[in-house]
Amino acid sequence: MQVTKQVVPVNVTGPGQSFRLEHDGKRVLRYYSSTGITRTGNHLFAGTDDECQAEMSRLGFPVVTAPYMAPTPARPVVISKLKLRRKLRELEWEADMDAFIAADPQRQHDYDDAQCLYLDDPLLAAAIPAFAQAKGRTVDEITQLLLSCAE
Repeated sequence: MQVTKQVVPVNVTGPGQSFRLEHDGKRVLRYYSSTGITRTGNHLFAGTDDECQAEMSRLGFPVVTAPYMAPTPARPVVISKLKLRRKLRELEWEADMDAFIAADPQRQHDYDDAQCLYLDDPLLAAAIPAFAQAKGRTVDEITQLLLSCAE
């Protein structure tokens, strides 16, 4: 197997006072006023506030005012299958999990094929209330148990 090395160019501003506009070519990531050197792998434009506003317009981005940081997209909660199995074993619920999964052939295939589980996965959406009812726990308690197994 041939491994290719990806070189990410680093964009740098000078050390003086300026507004800095970082973007990924699709949207504004950060817009702020700063002194000192800024290094980033993103596109970087430095200038006055008016020059940065003009650059945003030229690029077709919605114009924002400083300071601005793009919201970070929510990451799905990843549940480790191994951590979950160990936690259920500790609670002596492992056999219950195996029975729940084996009760539906499609669920069994999905579980077997999965590298990990996501908290919003349909398999867990069905398992959480089932385990809550079977174990006399609340949905919140079962959800907290799953979150304790998150990566």
